[in-house]
This record gives sequence, structure tokens and C-alpha cells, in this order.
Amino acid sequence: MADISAASYPTVGGDGPYSYAHNSSFQLLYQGRIYYIGAPSEVFEAYSAQFAKDMESFLNSRAQELVNGGLMALIIPCRPVGIPPSQCPIIVIIDLLGATLMDMVNMGLVSKDKVDSFNFPRYNPTPQELRSLIDRNGCFSIEKMEPLVRKTGLENESKNQNHILHLRAAWEGQIKGHFGSEIIDELFDRYKKKLLESPIFSQSNKNQVQEMFVLLKHKMA
Repeated sequence: MADISAASYPTVGGDGPYSYAHNSSFQLLYQGRIYYIGAPSEVFEAYSAQFAKDMESFLNSRAQELVNGGLMALIIPCRPVGIPPSQCPIIVIIDLLGATLMDMVNMGLVSKDKVDSFNFPRYNPTPQELRSLIDRNGCFSIEKMEPLVRKTGLENESKNQNHILHLRAAWEGQIKGHFGSEIIDELFDRYKKKLLESPIFSQSNKNQVQEMFVLLKHKMA
């Protein structure tokens, strides 16, 4: 989902009036955080509602591009059913980024106002939630939907470094756009240490990342 047109779909970092990053109703509810772990239920509901709007827009746009009967394959990171967000690695890693930023606030390296006004633009639905949104849209039939479970255990230093480089490549642009380029190197150095100290990548959590492979077929008009 990270490559879907950022200008049109604010869940992936856009700057529209309803984007996560600029919605002041989020900011008032969870100052000092950049994500919805530990935030009031209103924040989680706002993220969920925004994702639903963006998914609807995405599916409608793709429906205009595909011929009748055309196929579209998606791989979407999801929250496994029955695992709370606080134990889901793909969510906790973002919360740890927020904790790193707050460490830098306490050291006088980053403005707290900057952190309070930044809301990380990502939401991971459950598989059921994703299916419901596709069905509700009505433009596509679900031909196949199955989990792709991958291990998250970071068994050695090489995998540690590769994983952190992947996160930086995916997120640096969004963070730099809000906080500026001056803090980036130190932020990710500190973030790396926090990630490696966290138990979230332990063996007990290795199967708690779930990507859904979804094959959709454009319905006949």
C-alpha cells in the first residue's frame, strides 16, 4: 500500500484536509504520541474511518482503469485477529519511533509541538475489515484472499541492519517532510537501538505479522 499515489490517498502520507498528518482532532486527543497505541478509542476510530475512505477511493480509481473481468493483485499488511495492537510488531515498531522522538524532545533536540502535530499515516486493518471494505465498495469480487505469514525474528546482525534500513527507506521522506532533514540520522540511530532492545521481535512474536494476498476481479458493468 505504501506506493499508492500519495497525492490522492492521505493514509500514505498525503497532506489533504482529512489526512492523518493534519487532522487536529487527532492531535488534541493524543499529544506526545504519533500513533494510536495507547490513545483514546476516538483516535483509533478516526484512523479506521480514514482508511475506509481511502480504500474506497483507491478501489474506485482502479475500477476505472481495469477492463471488465480484469484482475488486480494486492499484498496488504494486516493485524492478525485476536492479537491486540500492543502486541502486533507492525504496529509497535511505529509506536517505538514515537518513543524515540519523545526521547529527543526530552533532550531538547526536537520540538514537542512538532511531535504533537505529527500523526503517522498508516493503518493496518484486520482481514475481516479489509474484506468488508472490498465487499462494500462493490466494484470487485474477491477471487482469493489468503494470509502470507512471515517470521519477524531478527536472528543475526545482518538481518537487524537490513530490517532497519528497510524501515528508514519507507519512512524517511514522511519524517523529513515534517521534522526537517537535520534530525534524520540521529533519529534513526536512536531508533535502531530502541528496536534492538525491544522484545517485539522475539521468537514468541515471530508469526504475529500477517500480510494478506488479495486477488480481485473487476465486476462486469
